[in-house]
Amino acid sequence: MADIKSLALGKEQTEGRWVPYVEDIEFLIARWNNPAHRSKQHKLSKPHLRQIRKQNTKVGEQVARKAMVGTVLLDWKNIEDNGEPIPFSVEKALEYMTDPAYEHLYTFILGEAMDDEAYMADVIEESAGN
Repeated sequence: MADIKSLALGKEQTEGRWVPYVEDIEFLIARWNNPAHRSKQHKLSKPHLRQIRKQNTKVGEQVARKAMVGTVLLDWKNIEDNGEPIPFSVEKALEYMTDPAYEHLYTFILGEAMDDEAYMADVIEESAGN
């Protein structure tokens, strides 16, 4: 049996955890559906509720991508353009998260953010100890 405390979420659910990608790129990713994300998603969804309820997936997807930037995707390291570092900003992240050429980045970040186990306090403590 598992102790219920082992299922508790750690501070990384909102503060994020650094996740390696390819080469030396890293993303600071908070848990999907964390309080800040839910709040931003709700705010951005309000003007589009009718379309979203009619299952307009394009509108819903746009809202989801906008909501994740700054609440789920919090920062990055080692991203460059022609040798020039690209500092993280909500505006720049939104540009990449909505560009079809970078769909794989969105999918990667979404997958990591939805990995609830990675945000559980006991799991985080174990990985820090190794």
